[in-house]
Amino acid sequence: SRAAGVDRIPPPLREDRGEVALAAAGDLPDVVTTLRGDLHGHSDWSGDGRASIEEMAAAAAAWGLDWWAVTDHAEALAINGLTAAQFAERRKVLAALAGEVGVQLLDGAELNIGLDGELDYDDDVLALFDFCVASVHTSLERDADVQTARIVRAMRHPSVHAIGHLTGRKIGVRPGFDVHLDQILEAALETGTALEVNASPRRLDLSDEVVRRAVGAGVTLTISSDAHAPGDLGNLRFGVGTGQRGRAQVPGG
Repeated sequence: SRAAGVDRIPPPLREDRGEVALAAAGDLPDVVTTLRGDLHGHSDWSGDGRASIEEMAAAAAAWGLDWWAVTDHAEALAINGLTAAQFAERRKVLAALAGEVGVQLLDGAELNIGLDGELDYDDDVLALFDFCVASVHTSLERDADVQTARIVRAMRHPSVHAIGHLTGRKIGVRPGFDVHLDQILEAALETGTALEVNASPRRLDLSDEVVRRAVGAGVTLTISSDAHAPGDLGNLRFGVGTGQRGRAQVPGG
C-alpha cells in the first residue's frame, strides 16, 4: 500500500518480476480489467459448435460485451469447417440478425494455416470477412523453423487480422510447439497482425510469459474466449488474468 511507500500491486502482477520497484516508483502498468468484445468464437455452423448464433450472441450480451465475432471454422479443417458457399449463407443470417441480438455481430472465420502458410480460400472470398483469426491446427510436430515460417507467411496476408492460440498447446494434453518468438513478434509489428490470448482454460495460449514479451515489443494483443457454447464466454476472465500477469494494457493505457 501507499503507507509502505509503494502503490498497491494487483495480485496477478505479484510474480517477483520487478513489480515492487515499479510500485515504489509509481510506474505500475494500468493493466486490462474489462473487455468490450470477443474476437474468436463459434456457433453451431461449425461442426464443433454447440449453440446457435442467437444463443451465443445472447451470452455475449449477458457478459456486457459490445461485439462478438462469429469465427466459425474454415474448410481446411474438414470435420468442422464451412465452405465458401456456406459462409455466404451464414452472412445472410448475420445480416438478418443485425440490431436484433444485443451485440454487434462481426462476420468472421477461423482460418487454418497450412504447412506452407496457405489459407483456406481465395483472396476474393477472404476479403468479404470483417475479421479473420488464423490458427495452426495440423502438423503440430514440425520444428520451430517450419512453424515460424508458416505463421509469418499467414501474418503477411492482408485478410489475417490475428493469429489464434500461437503454439497450439492444450494444458494437460500436449505442450505447445516451438516457434522463434522474436521473428513472430517482428512480423506482427511489421504487418499489424494481433496475437491472440486464447482464454480457454485448456489453452491459455499465449502464456503470460509470452504476453509480457509481446507487450514489451509493442505488439497488439486480443483476448478471446474461443467459445463453442454459451458458458464458454465466461472463460474471458481467464484471458484477462493471463493478460494482467503479462502486463497487458488497454490501448492508450
